[in-house]
Amino acid sequence: MDQAIVVLITGLIVVFSMLVILSGVIKLYSTLVVVFSKKKASPKKQKKTTPVKAEPIAEEVKKEPVQNIDAGIPNEVIAAISAAVYYLEGSNAKVCAVKKAEALPQRSAWGYINQYELTRPF
Repeated sequence: MDQAIVVLITGLIVVFSMLVILSGVIKLYSTLVVVFSKKKASPKKQKKTTPVKAEPIAEEVKKEPVQNIDAGIPNEVIAAISAAVYYLEGSNAKVCAVKKAEALPQRSAWGYINQYELTRPF
């Protein structure tokens, strides 16, 4: 019984002393990182810079309204689609028509379970 208590106390002392040493090493490392990053970030001398006048990147685009064929599509949605096309394709692209896509057929609960089983990660 006396030997068990000695082993228990020795184990606790070793474990907690290693935790204290490890936390000290981590604290020292974080302090060193902060000190060295401040030294690197502080510039020696800042040179005076003159501001450069910004030039327009893109020329003015003619705004042609897109005809809203389907009255169920709000103008905000058409504007968002047009902005996405302009962003992806550039100023030469033109949106000719916007229409709603057909709704996908609804699956039964068993269909969703089957899809989940077939596409689930390993």
